[in-house]
Amino acid sequence: MSRLTKSLPKYRKHRASGQAIVTIAGRHVYLGPHNTKTSKLEYDRVVAEWLAAGRPSHPIQSLTEISVAEVMVAYMRFVKQRYVKNGISTSEQHGIRAALRRVRKLYSKTNASEFGPLSLKAVRQVMVDEGLASSSINQNVGRIKRMFRWAASEELIPASVHQSLSTVNGLRRNELNAIETEPVKPVSAEDVQKVFPFLTEILKDMIKIQKLAGMRPGEIVIMRPCDIDQSDDIWQYQPKFHKTEHRGRERIIYLGLNAQLILKKDLLRPLDAYCFNPLESIKQRKKSKNKGNPDTLKINSRFKATNQNKHYLGSSYRTAIKRACEKAKIPAWKPNQLRHAAATDIRKKFGLEAAQVTLAMLPLTLHKFMQNVMQN
Repeated sequence: MSRLTKSLPKYRKHRASGQAIVTIAGRHVYLGPHNTKTSKLEYDRVVAEWLAAGRPSHPIQSLTEISVAEVMVAYMRFVKQRYVKNGISTSEQHGIRAALRRVRKLYSKTNASEFGPLSLKAVRQVMVDEGLASSSINQNVGRIKRMFRWAASEELIPASVHQSLSTVNGLRRNELNAIETEPVKPVSAEDVQKVFPFLTEILKDMIKIQKLAGMRPGEIVIMRPCDIDQSDDIWQYQPKFHKTEHRGRERIIYLGLNAQLILKKDLLRPLDAYCFNPLESIKQRKKSKNKGNPDTLKINSRFKATNQNKHYLGSSYRTAIKRACEKAKIPAWKPNQLRHAAATDIRKKFGLEAAQVTLAMLPLTLHKFMQNVMQN
């Protein structure tokens, strides 16, 4: 027997399952019942593909071999490159990872080509049993479908797998007894006022400006003087980053006189510095507690170094408001509800179209809308 023949991976029996198995580059490939013609033909095919590829260190993954776990590993490598914004991982990465965790629990060892609509429905039922809301379940199911669509596009699995999964419809309201969440409601002016005694001046300014302009929480925290055009009566704020920038959309937020008056003192800083610095906010809080005693205003040096010239995160902004709500003994509300409150106020005064245009902040649309107002 030649040296080349001796070096071929061995056809052998897996005692626990009774199946034939071959190990190529550390990966076990199950071939079917041991010592059958079918399993030997499968062995010949797998080894032939490996030899044709030049005996690579990684085994050839044919359409019928790759497992669900292997698809997930490959997909997460893609996700880590795809869902990145300004060098930072987006929240979608965490959402995808959470959705796939349920798939891994049930089907990690399953052949990916065998993952069908019933498998997806079983994963969906796990989410229902966990108490997830129907909207979250539908979002997670969509993420799982996208993984298999990607795998099909990379020829890791047959296209028919994704096509069959696309037949699974989203949950309708109250289907499978899934929890239904209430729509986000605007925060009342009274509840906003009640938290002010428990917030620093910086956080108060952020809340007031966000509500007046109807902007998103992520836009108020990254505001800088260099992003604000003050050349006209109505200032124009263009956030450095915004939610729909990956779609090539321009985002302009208009700041009226009331917002300008609040913001004016926050613009007295370097043009590229953030208007609302958490370090300054902590100094305000300590000064308030200790009545300005300089000996008690020391801030942890590590925190100071980390947060110098930084801005609030959306999460820290939300947490500050939540704690203030607890101290005020009122139901907790979130910064995004300020945007809904702004939309409600505008809709009451000027109508639905005005609210939609103001929150969208599309310059051409706003210009046309203002023309119609003037004509009428």
